[in-house]
Order: sequence, then structure tokens, then C-alpha cells
Amino acid sequence: MSPLPGGHRAHAVRLVPSWAKHEPPVTGVDARLTRQHVLDLAEKADDVESCFEVFLHAMAWGYGDNGYGPYRTDRIAAEIGTPAECGTFLLNLKNEASAGWRSGYEFLQSNSPKYLGPAFGTKLLYFVSPQQNRAPILDSVVSGWLWSHGVATDQESIDSRLYDIDQYARYVNFVDQSAAALSTLTDLDDVADRGFIEYLIFQDRLLSRAMNSFPQWIHNLE
Repeated sequence: MSPLPGGHRAHAVRLVPSWAKHEPPVTGVDARLTRQHVLDLAEKADDVESCFEVFLHAMAWGYGDNGYGPYRTDRIAAEIGTPAECGTFLLNLKNEASAGWRSGYEFLQSNSPKYLGPAFGTKLLYFVSPQQNRAPILDSVVSGWLWSHGVATDQESIDSRLYDIDQYARYVNFVDQSAAALSTLTDLDDVADRGFIEYLIFQDRLLSRAMNSFPQWIHNLE
């Protein structure tokens, strides 16, 4: 069975209406934007224009209903240059990612513009990388979970704020080990996609935050 009907790729986010007014517009404002929709766009993208569309949708999915998302996305795109140059950047990232997550991550490490840190850089990398070698997202929610569960420590952190190939490699290794362990326990269809493990981490972190927002005496009520 899958965590969602249609698997983790059905995971959807709500977007602020301003994304629909963007030029070009981002789809999914009314019905929410799913991982699968952005993955489909990225898989088909083979030129500068379609890659720029992927860039916008990936950023919109990452920002969700944060009202500053469109502004920050435009700021990053402007740092790269024209829409065509932004599309070229993502097309080059996709080509590098086809050789593996490491090649894609190293491209980001060397070529990311101002304001595009690993949290959103790995979101772009995730969407354009091939399913059989998907590069997992590493943002603040994921890195916080890794630290809180002892996967990373103060002495050996996995940070979402700095591009570090060794830290990211340790994260990918943890994801692969987790996927291997899960595959022996269940027949989840999407466990082979590294994004599935990231999805579980993200959801568990959100649930933990929600539970911890209440006083312990409320948790103790049965």
C-alpha cells in the first residue's frame, strides 16, 4: 500500500493565488499542485522554454502558500538572467543529473546563483533527476529531522544551508539504507524512488511539530 492514493507523488501543496498571475502562470492554484505534475513537466522538458516552466513550478511547489514565494522565485531567476538563461540553467542541471545525483549536485555547487541555496537547489535537482537515480530534497525540515533523530549530530551535521557534497552523500546513503530496510518490510510501489523517503521524513517532522505545539498534559489525555 502507499501513504497516499497514487503514492507519495500525489503529495499536493496549496498555492497562493499570485502564482496564477505570474508570467508565465503556474498551474494548480485552484486544485493544488502535486509532485507528480511537476515531475511530469520535468520529464518532458527538453528545451529552454519548457525547462523555465519546470523551474517556476518546482519553486512554486516548494514555496506553496507562502506569499513571498513568487517574489523570491523571480529574484533568483533575475540573478541567473533572462527567462531563456534561467531555462538553460535548468536544462544544464537536468543533463548533469542524468549522469547521477552527484553530478547534478556538483553542478549546483559550482553554478547556483545568489539566493539559490541547497534547500531549493535540491528541489530543482529532485524534479529533473531520473526516477531510477532520484536526488532527494534536503531542506531545513529534512535536516532538522535528521538532527533530531541522531542521523546528524553537532559534530557531524547534515546542513541544508551550505552546499557540501560529503554531507549530501551521507544523506543519500541514509535514504538508500532506509529504502532498503523498508523494501524488506512492505511492498510499497514507490519505495525505489528516493523522494519517497524524503516524503516520509517531511511528514513525520510536520507531525512532530504539530504534536509538540501542545502542552504535555494535553498529550497525556486519553
